[in-house]
Amino acid sequence: MRVKRIPVMVTILLAANVCSTFAACPNGGSPTGARLLDVKPSANITGFTVIHGSAGSETAELELLAVWLDRTDTLYYFPETDNIMAGYFNRYIETGDEELLRELVYDYRFKVPQEASVETFCKWQRLRELSAGKTVRVVGTDIPGSYRFALRKLREIFPDSSDVGAKIDRFLADPRTNFAIGAESPVKALVDSLAALPRYGQSNPDTIEPNDVFTGIGDTYRVLAGEAMRDEINAGNYNALEERYGYRGKPQFIRMGVYHMMKEGFRDMYPGFMALLLGGGKYPAGEVYIVMGLLDESRVMGLRRYAPDGKFDGCGVQSDDRWTAGYLVGMLGFEGYRNGELTWIDLSSTQAGLGNMDGFPWKPAPGKVLRDYADAVVIIHGSGAARPIEEIM
Repeated sequence: MRVKRIPVMVTILLAANVCSTFAACPNGGSPTGARLLDVKPSANITGFTVIHGSAGSETAELELLAVWLDRTDTLYYFPETDNIMAGYFNRYIETGDEELLRELVYDYRFKVPQEASVETFCKWQRLRELSAGKTVRVVGTDIPGSYRFALRKLREIFPDSSDVGAKIDRFLADPRTNFAIGAESPVKALVDSLAALPRYGQSNPDTIEPNDVFTGIGDTYRVLAGEAMRDEINAGNYNALEERYGYRGKPQFIRMGVYHMMKEGFRDMYPGFMALLLGGGKYPAGEVYIVMGLLDESRVMGLRRYAPDGKFDGCGVQSDDRWTAGYLVGMLGFEGYRNGELTWIDLSSTQAGLGNMDGFPWKPAPGKVLRDYADAVVIIHGSGAARPIEEIM
């Protein structure tokens, strides 16, 4: 699939324009967002989770991030990505390279397509601004969905004169290259052959070893083959990377999809990432504060459309399922709650969220209510769908 490239200066102007109205929370977040986190000051881990693809979701996340960055000089940020891509997000925060940022956000199409959006791009821009003078370390614990940044990392290892480097260059430069992990392709054949080579490079906190590249891709192979569970790998990587980065007991912000971030498991389903960490005794529940986003009369990005010649032809919009139309807001007892575009509610201060969850998309464990799964909710009212990143490519 070929995406028409717009000259770099034009893309910079486009990005500045589309993000100009996205300057949310300029002074440490909204008062309501700040008060929410004041409820549990002992929690050094904040988790934010919401259905993918809503424009308002990124604004809500930024409110919480801004509160954290107003209060601490160091923050470990865990988006729903792998550690190779996380390294490149760190490079963006250090350099402000917006061409790199566009490529990173564009690559989300392979695993979380709704996050490949203009709003995600703007969120990272704003996060970089908020982190000025502070230390924000991006850490990725998830499995990769694409070979693109794995190849870029390997290309930094191989000398310019190597045949392997030349092959990687051709793949990265060819707009027809299929970077999706799993499908049989020339890219897969190259990566699999490289996995058998001796390890290159040195291990240090700022350099990802080639072995990390191959281990991550191998984990994705195992998940696709049904030999491993994604959340089990995710939690295992969190534990393993803790020693490398030293984030135990330090401020952390985790943003992943709803299932992954619930503090309890669901009936007849494998536990999600956070339920595994808490169930394994990694952290007392009181050290983790989970904020769940609920959409009210909102829309989310749908599937991408492509013309017969493979060119991008826009995205659909979803607005009538149980996640977006306010069904969960009413079912969970929050109907009538509204305070602007974002309504923040700490569940320890209300009777809402104590009723049954029989209408929830997944079956709760016996006797469990919303308060067992999350500590707070933010109702996102009337949000539009996120816009595809292709609009500024």
